[in-house]
Amino acid sequence: MATFFIPINKIKQESYLDKNVNDRDIVIALKEAQVMILEPAIGAKLYQKIETLIETNQLNNDPDYLFLMKEKIWDVLINATIFRLSINLLFRYTNSGIMKDNNPSSTSIDYIDLNKLREDREGVMDKYLNKLKNYLILNQNKFPEFLQVDQAEGGPFAQYNDNNLNFYYPGIDLDFAANYTYRPEDTQNY
Repeated sequence: MATFFIPINKIKQESYLDKNVNDRDIVIALKEAQVMILEPAIGAKLYQKIETLIETNQLNNDPDYLFLMKEKIWDVLINATIFRLSINLLFRYTNSGIMKDNNPSSTSIDYIDLNKLREDREGVMDKYLNKLKNYLILNQNKFPEFLQVDQAEGGPFAQYNDNNLNFYYPGIDLDFAANYTYRPEDTQNY
């Protein structure tokens, strides 16, 4: 059983998702968002620490991790979940093949519009990912697991170089594992 870092109803409340979106679809997209987007961004050690706090009902007892979850991670997961949903809500895998959902009371958008929406959602998600990383970098003393290397899990290696913090993943080619450049103006709201 997967441990989810955000309640499904919170995703619906805090996003443009219609209330009629099936929770099952959201669960699948959320699981993908956590494993494919969040975990590589924060590293396996911090991900496991948060997962353990949730599973043992201890998250509410740690104000630093609770703040991290509700004020930083939730924004990432809301947008990453919608990003993951954007294609999969339109198509269904069946025994007859891959079918495009067809609802007589609505009209699906075309591929160009869909890509524009996905790019927009990806941009919002990336902005929240950068805010999360900035916060973790500035608060390393509160979250020591962030820069701990877990080679077996493919966690991030961090390397400082002239105000740059570069993340790279051994043996894994991830498009979103981009370089982070520290800019003081990004942190003025913390």
